[in-house]
Amino acid sequence: MKRRIVGIALDGRHDLAATDRDEDGGSDIRVVSGGTCADVITTLDNRLIAGPQAILAPHGRGQGWGAIGASKLRRALAQAIDAPEKIDNARDLSAAMDALARGAQEVILSVPDLAAFDEARQGALIKACRGTKRRNVRLLWRSVAAMLDLIHQKRVGADDIGQRVRLLIHSAFGIEEQFLMLREDMYHPGHLAPQRDGPGSLSAHELGLDAIFARAQEFVQSCSPINWDRCEPSHLGALLAVGSRTPGQTEVLRHQNGGWRVVKAPELPTEVIVQAMPMIVPPEMQVGMTILVTPLAPNFAQALAAAIGENVEVMHTEIIARGCLQAGRLIEKGLPHYFDRLEAISIAALRDGEPAFVPLIPDGHLVAANREYVSEDLTDFVWPKGRVETDFFILKGQSEVRHWTVQKVSGPDRDMALALRIRQTPGQSWALLDINAPQWDVLARAPERLDWQELSPLEETPEEVLENLRRPPPTIPDRLIEPAHRDLWLGNTIWAGNGEPATLARHVAAGGAIQTADWAPLLRAGRINPIDGLTYRLINSDGELPDGLPQDVCSGFELMLRETCIRLTSNAQHADNTALMSVTWCFAACPEPVQDDLLDALDAHELGNVHRLLRPPRAITVVRQGAGRALTGEGRLARLFTMIDRTPLNNDTINALAMAIARRIEAPRALTRAQVESLIERLGNELLHQVQSNTFQVKFKNTLSAIAGLFRWREIEPYALLAENEPNARHLKKTLTAAANLLGQSQYQRVPRRDFKVELIQSILEYLEGRGDPSILRKIEDG
Repeated sequence: MKRRIVGIALDGRHDLAATDRDEDGGSDIRVVSGGTCADVITTLDNRLIAGPQAILAPHGRGQGWGAIGASKLRRALAQAIDAPEKIDNARDLSAAMDALARGAQEVILSVPDLAAFDEARQGALIKACRGTKRRNVRLLWRSVAAMLDLIHQKRVGADDIGQRVRLLIHSAFGIEEQFLMLREDMYHPGHLAPQRDGPGSLSAHELGLDAIFARAQEFVQSCSPINWDRCEPSHLGALLAVGSRTPGQTEVLRHQNGGWRVVKAPELPTEVIVQAMPMIVPPEMQVGMTILVTPLAPNFAQALAAAIGENVEVMHTEIIARGCLQAGRLIEKGLPHYFDRLEAISIAALRDGEPAFVPLIPDGHLVAANREYVSEDLTDFVWPKGRVETDFFILKGQSEVRHWTVQKVSGPDRDMALALRIRQTPGQSWALLDINAPQWDVLARAPERLDWQELSPLEETPEEVLENLRRPPPTIPDRLIEPAHRDLWLGNTIWAGNGEPATLARHVAAGGAIQTADWAPLLRAGRINPIDGLTYRLINSDGELPDGLPQDVCSGFELMLRETCIRLTSNAQHADNTALMSVTWCFAACPEPVQDDLLDALDAHELGNVHRLLRPPRAITVVRQGAGRALTGEGRLARLFTMIDRTPLNNDTINALAMAIARRIEAPRALTRAQVESLIERLGNELLHQVQSNTFQVKFKNTLSAIAGLFRWREIEPYALLAENEPNARHLKKTLTAAANLLGQSQYQRVPRRDFKVELIQSILEYLEGRGDPSILRKIEDG
């Protein structure tokens, strides 16, 4: 017995489904109607019904039916098809598929062959139509489906190989035009299938089904003097247009007073359907035949064909449903149901010192449908030394550019050769780009994958993208991410760890007391991994636990955070700062109520008021530095930066600024230009003062980190802080140059790692010229 396959032409205007009449081997195809201007209804027990049952059901038809008559219970299927990504629409689509594809093992669904029907809409439609039944749904271009039925009917055959067929598909919003060429499959002699060379186009919007149905309904209403505003919606105009009703037949409508109105169908003039208007432009290329595919009644369809031009053959929309079914049968046999010329995809790269888009797929490469194209490894690409973040610009076709950023915790110690491999499914143009670096463990262990659907197109043209790459904006420091490692929790001799954090977490999970005095030093301490030289923590600076922790350890840690938050936000006295230190050394995982309390405590200290977090000794130091580590969100960070900008700089305020600006992804958006200019000048003076006073403690490192971190403002203003343009940047250049010169003098020979400190200052000076090391924040932190 054959698998049950259903081909569906579904647009909410005139829906059709095609199945095999004899599932045991017969060749006849049965086409059933899903209705014209179909609705989806919600029953009173919250079930969804579509198809013929929805046509007959009384739900949503108006007063006189009690609760059943509420208009909200009936919705047009067309609105769901036009926006399948919306949750409610997806449910309606699933109900329509349940009605049209009952019992189907495979559904082939026709879709517009237009560039606007992109990957996002395709994915949303597939997801919606699968519904709760998880049916297998494939999409097929309407033009290809129509061509497959022409082949099946022997309207085109071996004599037409190489000929182009012009297909005009009548749709909701106009006429879709596509040109397909008939070709023979070289691997299956005698098997014919259409070849597609890219998306079609849409024109003649005034002739779209929505516009025609609206004009037809307007004419019907002009012929029947009833109060249409007080009746349920009528579709008599659309039914006359497609021939489902004939003049003299009646439509019974529910009236809002609980009664009924009977409307007699008038004679619908052809002029209402085909108005005098600019028509479709004749093709420039030579075509073997032109086919108009429309659901209109024969007399209207012939009038439309005559208006389009000479030698236009008319076929009913049911050929699309039949073609979908035939595509399913070809797929079942392993035969290609069409061939597609892959859309060009290129990547921006340097060629002879100039940026250019380099093809990832050979020009005009042809692939059989549902066969994935996989390229050879493309090796002429490099990940630059020291960079933790690299940008990729991918061009699809001739105009659409998408931007992809790959970020790693640390950069390579030398330029690393990359291996790129692209995979693409024809028709849908879903591209996957895998990036590997065989000589760099970071990428070799976990290659990166670009998924085209997850990226948004840039507003810039390809030419603008290349111009920006030709004249790149000034360097921006890579955000600092301090990584976490599971071995710090569970113990590992390499780390000299004994698994104490896991023991503490399991103790809490089992109902034991929470000892914040034990947690605080463990969370605060970082350990250097002797293998890669990086410093790791129990929880990373984005507030995330390492992968692979046992569930009871995770649960115990989360319980510690939650209970400590309750203690801190209550009015209880706090004898020491360990509870606050525990939660703030959890970085972005610090509970939001504690984050808000930190800001309130800072305000209270500035005004000389009392706050419970300020009661223990040295509390203001813990509050300020904890705020820098833990605050998240633009609003909170904006309050913190405003406070720092109006407060004298000391180790606490500089530490808070350095921690926040270097680590929080949203930090640049929380700053203002005035704050950046003020802080850059003050921090430069502070660094020079520290060198002059021979002070090279933690404060010196924090000051360097804060200065370097402020260059992340370039994420907002790409050309900010250039010495050639801005007085505050020139002042910073002057103070840093003086500091570097001082450090080079003989009296500073005993300063620990003097050369490294000079190197860091020189790197910041390079930032003022538009260059600099992107990994400077990591270098400062690790130094």
